[in-house]
Amino acid sequence: MVSWIDDRIGDLLATLKATGLDDDTIIIFTSDHGEMLGERGMWFKMSMYEWAVRVPLMVCWPGRLAPRRVAANVSLADLLPTLLDLCTDAATTAPVAVEPLDGRSLRRLLEAGEDPAWPDLAIADFTAGGVPGPLRMVRHGDWKLIRLGGHAPMLFNLAQDRDELVDRVDDPAARGALEALLAIAPDGYDADIVQRQVLSSQRRRLLIRDVDSAWETPQRWNWKVRPDDDRRFVRGGGLQHGEHATKARARFPPPT
Repeated sequence: MVSWIDDRIGDLLATLKATGLDDDTIIIFTSDHGEMLGERGMWFKMSMYEWAVRVPLMVCWPGRLAPRRVAANVSLADLLPTLLDLCTDAATTAPVAVEPLDGRSLRRLLEAGEDPAWPDLAIADFTAGGVPGPLRMVRHGDWKLIRLGGHAPMLFNLAQDRDELVDRVDDPAARGALEALLAIAPDGYDADIVQRQVLSSQRRRLLIRDVDSAWETPQRWNWKVRPDDDRRFVRGGGLQHGEHATKARARFPPPT
């Protein structure tokens, strides 16, 4: 996988150079989620531990951004405001967003390595397979709060406990950090409403699945760019095909 990604990045950079676009193209390397690879006996992404929630985020703009490492907490939600900002100059009118943007521009962090106004905050949500209810993470500075509907919150200090082995939620010395993160967690978010919305969405999608499965040859709705993409990739396809069956076989130990 690593070698394959390296090759694809090389192909992209070579194409940019061949077309004369290499000196005026913003390149961003990132991912939508991490993976648990056996840590705590867990596999795949279905948690808010660092291995699953952290992603790479590398931004390159030749001649414009000097190489540097930024330690601040940022989010994928910051990418759209960042690109809008980077692509707007004094001679260009900034586009007006149709909907409110959750993120903030990373431009000052990218250009100077620091931004006194940066909130140093990242929030992540997960409500898909593998969790019993709405799951939310709030990280501010070194502190991280994990909340799962119907369960007690967990609190970690990642500067002191990189492996998230010491839950500080009942530590009197961490009460200030806990209260601050608990105050941020419900901002624009109600776990009960999310739970109802998810269940409603599931009922609609299960109805479509059941109707589709009644046909002799059920339709696979995955987008196929090439005719064999449904065999080369393992996204979707139900419990007997694709992602679910593949991940079930790959789990260790296998489910019984």
